[in-house]
Amino acid sequence: MARIRTSGVPTEAKKYMFWGIAAYIRLFKDDGCDESLSVTNQRKIILAFLEDKFDREEYKRVDFYVDDGRPGITEETRPEFQRMESDIELGKINCVIGKNFSRWF
Repeated sequence: MARIRTSGVPTEAKKYMFWGIAAYIRLFKDDGCDESLSVTNQRKIILAFLEDKFDREEYKRVDFYVDDGRPGITEETRPEFQRMESDIELGKINCVIGKNFSRWF
């Protein structure tokens, strides 16, 4: 019978990973409101996704990073994106969720 190699990590520990989640939201055109309707809708979509796909014990939502009324041309025009990058580098975040990729780039 062939030997099965194990890494020494109990099976239970392998099943679960704790996620530090960032929610990134961006809208290019500002509509003059405190928070644009599109930003509000993106926030609702992301929260619904988290509730549907993750158990509450599996994650912590670190923060919403919202660049409302900001073009995605360069990183410098998006202060919240830069703040999110900093939190990733600090190890606070290991997962980023957005409505779609067009919001990031």
